[in-house]
Amino acid sequence: MTQNDAHVLQESSKFLWNSKIARVVVNVQHRFEDGYEPSDLDSLHLEFRQLLSTPEGRKKYREVGSLWIDTCTCGLRLELAGQIAVACGDSTEKVLARFKQLVGKMLVRVNVTSPGGDTEFVFEDGMIFRCFSATSHARLSWRLSTADQLA
Repeated sequence: MTQNDAHVLQESSKFLWNSKIARVVVNVQHRFEDGYEPSDLDSLHLEFRQLLSTPEGRKKYREVGSLWIDTCTCGLRLELAGQIAVACGDSTEKVLARFKQLVGKMLVRVNVTSPGGDTEFVFEDGMIFRCFSATSHARLSWRLSTADQLA
């Protein structure tokens, strides 16, 4: 990945900036095989929305888009105040408890760096969600979708 590729990815993420996470979907696979843990984080899906102002003062939201992360090709960790709160290899209980805390967090920016495409999703309270390639093969690690592309 070139610096220009990283810049293009970062720019294409701007439609999610200043949006809040409305839903977190954590998929945990149970694998009963020699050499594997009984369960492991398989994928993570974050759905974003923005608050709309209404003349009635009622709260209404607009679906903005989503972020899908494949943990088979991408490592991830959630950091707060310079400490790792949770990483993809942690226990299912810890993963569920920590990723639940993402609901309601506002995304303020996304930083993508070359050459590996390591990505920081930075939230308003300083929480950082990091994604990094777990393989040297060029494969899809994460995907952004606009609300129009959601199925």
